[in-house]
Amino acid sequence: MSLENQKYCEDEIDLFELFEKLWKRKKIIFSITLLGTLIATLVAFTIPKQYTSESSIVVVNINTSPSLSLDRESLYILSQLNFPILPILNSKDLAEKVLKNNNLNIEPEKFIKNNLKVDQDKKSGQNKKNEVFRISISWYDPNTAKKLNEDYLIELKKVVNQNLNQFLTQLENQYQKRLELLNIEYKKAMVEKDELKMELVKNQVEKISSGYYLLELFKNNKEGFIKVVNSPSYPTAPSKPKKGLILAIGFVSSLFLSLFVALVVEAWENRRKNKVY
Repeated sequence: MSLENQKYCEDEIDLFELFEKLWKRKKIIFSITLLGTLIATLVAFTIPKQYTSESSIVVVNINTSPSLSLDRESLYILSQLNFPILPILNSKDLAEKVLKNNNLNIEPEKFIKNNLKVDQDKKSGQNKKNEVFRISISWYDPNTAKKLNEDYLIELKKVVNQNLNQFLTQLENQYQKRLELLNIEYKKAMVEKDELKMELVKNQVEKISSGYYLLELFKNNKEGFIKVVNSPSYPTAPSKPKKGLILAIGFVSSLFLSLFVALVVEAWENRRKNKVY
């Protein structure tokens, strides 16, 4: 017999012996697997059901709007008006307001972690155009889940408008300070009769005036900064727990555990027998 055939026979014998050992401990394997599956079944049917309401919003990037025909300088100024929306979507203050409106006694951090999910469309983020977000809110009954999602969108617009007002006020103050400095420089240039400097100051004043115009434009359109494209849905079936997944994990994990225990018991008995002899 060649070495290769001998090795094949040894492997075959080893597998057969392993099967015999496992079959010998079939009661242990069956008991542990059954117990693990029963526990998984109990868990799957005792975990409270949760229902998920979903909605979608679009955060409009005003400097990509086709209705605006702006020069490079104006686009640069307008680009300063954009601020990240994602931190607001996952903010503690927003969650706290939504929970308070619905008289729910739960910590905002836990709500954000366990009941709120915000997904961003990756393509929209890469194109740097309008950003699309999907908001999913889970709760223990479908009516409350939908109500939470509706209140979330309402409070979101309020918080965004508040942040926008603060942001625009800061920009206006910056422009005002720059205008005051330019006014001083222009008067100084008039005294010195420096026409070149006067012309440069005039150009800068015109740019700031364009900035003011764009600020007003943004103020008038800020209500459309967030658009709801899909209203909160009414969940007709529970989204959690996933009973099939829990049962599958329970069965597989308990089966592997039972095989391990069976092999350990077999090895322990063999060792005891060897010590006796």
